[in-house]
Amino acid sequence: MSLTQRASLARMLNGFPEPLTPLPEAVSQTFEWGDLVYMNAGFLTICGADPATIVGIAKENGHNAAAGAYNDDVLLITADTLIKMHVHHTTPATAVIEDADLFKDYGIAVSGHIWYVDKTDTSATRVRIIEFIDPVGTLNGLVAVQFLAANRKLA
Repeated sequence: MSLTQRASLARMLNGFPEPLTPLPEAVSQTFEWGDLVYMNAGFLTICGADPATIVGIAKENGHNAAAGAYNDDVLLITADTLIKMHVHHTTPATAVIEDADLFKDYGIAVSGHIWYVDKTDTSATRVRIIEFIDPVGTLNGLVAVQFLAANRKLA
């Protein structure tokens, strides 16, 4: 399996519907749906790898326009939000879901608007693997992650 699926909602731990809200887009934003975003000076902006503060996941593409010209729907990331992401490692033999991954913290990275759990990064951690979506042993398999409290904008 290759990295094909963008970050998306796996499920809500509390059983509530996904928390969506429109937020004003920053100037010249070209993020795509599934990209992680944060608020910068009151405007929605794409995150870089291992972002310090994450507000959510863009549910639509950025418009590459003036600041505040558009409001974009965002899936807010809270303690109850589990996000579906691939696991990945530069060594193919380690780019699989392993039993030891459960409840382990990892960093995240992005390639072509596909955010993934970076199994090479256990120091700049941003997510904790909570559930396996694909079976153990799946190459670049899908897991459900919870974003760490220190990196979530919302509780």
